[in-house]
Amino acid sequence: MSLIFLVLADPAEISDPFRWDLQPSTTTVKAGEEFQVEVNFLIPPGHHLYKEKIGLELLEGEGFVPRGMEYSEPLLQKDPFFGKVMSVYEGGATVRRKFSASSDLPPGD
Repeated sequence: MSLIFLVLADPAEISDPFRWDLQPSTTTVKAGEEFQVEVNFLIPPGHHLYKEKIGLELLEGEGFVPRGMEYSEPLLQKDPFFGKVMSVYEGGATVRRKFSASSDLPPGD
């Protein structure tokens, strides 16, 4: 069974010059096992990402259950557009999400 992941972020925020990479903790998962996927964002000077606008979702992969997400520590800044204090990232950010494979997952790719 193949897995397809979607990195959720505001398209305006990750278009050039933003960069990101996705790193699974393993490439092989057996029934009943857990694994983690990590996305690292590289944020250029003068830009930022809003914490509430980024995430990691599983698009395909029956038998895999998403677990909680972990975020690197954001900065708190008053945002002139929203008029309130927002959690933002500058320089870089990391998002991690754990998944578990169901115990009756059939063998496959």
